[in-house]
Amino acid sequence: MDFSDLKKKAKDPAVRLMILCSPHNPVGRVWTRDELMRCGELCIAHDVRIAFG
Repeated sequence: MDFSDLKKKAKDPAVRLMILCSPHNPVGRVWTRDELMRCGELCIAHDVRIAFG
């Protein structure tokens, strides 16, 4: 995950939802526990909901 880009986008007040796919398409990459935790913490900090796809 590009966390600096994700943080920039999460800070935008128009962003309210992140759709998270694991495994990530098109290559089928599975996010690590640490990546998912960091993503979740970032979304919580900026009041962004996560939808799992």
